[in-house]
Amino acid sequence: MTEASDHSDEADGADLGPVLRALRRRADLSQRQLAEKSGVPQPTLARIESGRSVDPRFRTVERLVQAAGGQLAIGVPPSVSGVTEPTPVPHDDMRDGADRRYPAHLDVWPVHEPRDWPGAWWAEWYRLPPERYPLPLPPAAYELNRRYRDNRRWAAEIRRTTQVRRVVGSDLPGHLLAVRRRTARRATGR
Repeated sequence: MTEASDHSDEADGADLGPVLRALRRRADLSQRQLAEKSGVPQPTLARIESGRSVDPRFRTVERLVQAAGGQLAIGVPPSVSGVTEPTPVPHDDMRDGADRRYPAHLDVWPVHEPRDWPGAWWAEWYRLPPERYPLPLPPAAYELNRRYRDNRRWAAEIRRTTQVRRVVGSDLPGHLLAVRRRTARRATGR
């Protein structure tokens, strides 16, 4: 084999790390939970996701994908099999202070000011200036409570898919005009 063909083989190989992280996010599982569910050791899972495991065993990958609720298809185009690739983890480029990725199954958002961080209860109560904060602000925050995560994801989906239309003028149908009048009365108190 020539050097050029060696590089083309690497380019054709699948990068399992991002796909496995996306599957794990969709299943809302931590690395430890997926490892327990699949029977694969957690350090092995971490090496595969980070790309440090160059060539994991097929059976290992198969067990991880099935435990995360995915399907493994080899050599079949997605249009034929109906299998679509999961959406990537939106915060995959964010890193903590030790240059580690945040957990894929959690929703992570950057912290720019204290109100972005649920742990900064003191900032609102005391209206402290930044130099008097008892704790430094982290680079990002996330919610561990699954119910809160589900509600946050549901609200984001509603905001993303809902359209609000503003109608100006009196060209409204009669039933909508009546609703508008009732709403206006309630808002003004009349």
